[in-house]
Amino acid sequence: MPQDYLASATNVQALIGLEQLRQWPENVRHRRTLTGFYLESLHTLGVDIAPLKIGSNEPNLWAIPLLVDNKREILSIAGRRGLPIATWFDRTPVHVNAATASRYDYRPGQCPQSEQMFSREIHLSTAPWVTLDLAERTIQLLKQHARLAY
Repeated sequence: MPQDYLASATNVQALIGLEQLRQWPENVRHRRTLTGFYLESLHTLGVDIAPLKIGSNEPNLWAIPLLVDNKREILSIAGRRGLPIATWFDRTPVHVNAATASRYDYRPGQCPQSEQMFSREIHLSTAPWVTLDLAERTIQLLKQHARLAY
């Protein structure tokens, strides 16, 4: 980091940053609570959650990754209901679509495992705005509509 990096922040940026640091312990507690709820709920649905707990018995993840065979349907329903389900990237390679693939000398099928994974990946947010009620409604949506990819 350049020596004067932090000195170039504006007063407003500094105030926002300090406020975020003050909220950090509560943010970690919130994410830990939601992570625990999501992992316990997904475990009851048959999802292997062990990889998400490596290194901690009480993880506080930024998002809970999940693979489903009906990604578009789940994202559509979640969007209409205002539920905290999103996706990292909807195609691979990242940021390359059919119209621009030739610029990068990419041909569909070049990365079949990545393409398959990105076609199924969704994640459940643990952001500060996500309440336990929203998380419960998110799990209900998954129970009712998701075709989980084991």
